Amino acid sequence: YFKNSPEKNFRLQRVYQDDRFLYFGSLGGGVKKYDKITHELTVLGRSGPLKSDLIPSIHGDDNVIVFSTLGAGVVLFNKRSNQFKSFTKENGLAGNDVRDAIVDGRFIWAGIHGKGLNKIDIETGKIEFLGEEKNLNLTYPVCIAKRGSEIWVGTLDGGLRIYRQDKNEWEKYTVVQGLLSNDINHIEFEGDYVWVGTLNKGISVIYYPEKNKF
Repeated sequence: YFKNSPEKNFRLQRVYQDDRFLYFGSLGGGVKKYDKITHELTVLGRSGPLKSDLIPSIHGDDNVIVFSTLGAGVVLFNKRSNQFKSFTKENGLAGNDVRDAIVDGRFIWAGIHGKGLNKIDIETGKIEFLGEEKNLNLTYPVCIAKRGSEIWVGTLDGGLRIYRQDKNEWEKYTVVQGLLSNDINHIEFEGDYVWVGTLNKGISVIYYPEKNKF
């Protein structure tokens, strides 16, 4: 895709696929939406509903797609209504520079650069700020992942933070516990194992059984 593209500012950051479309998020070139049936290419960016050309992450489920933006907050796309909705600092978001955002049923978990973690209620629009305790060091969240009742947050220079929603408890997991680095940029789950991609030290694989299954 885009092998011969003349765009030098299209620095690919994230790829998301649903049944029919491929979404290519970039830093500088917005999002390219590719229709696998018609081969039509649509660009979403600063001049469109995303209001930004800097899209570090794209996630979704059967009903919605969530775009993280730098400068324009979180943008939600409803597949059924074909409508976009933005959540920004004006709505109560901690900041408009969002490094990652994931869907969790009726909620969105958003990592705000330099601020921390927001939980957005899609239905009511209410936005909650989590991790206010200074010793959590959640100022620079980079990636977010969900497993059961656990929300995992990878940070810049702070390692992992694990939030158990049912007990409202946080846990730190850093180089002290065996991570190769405290600079985390990706998290994947494989049963009781957690694959953690670091910025400069490769991949850590953690045996970490889920503690609160439901």
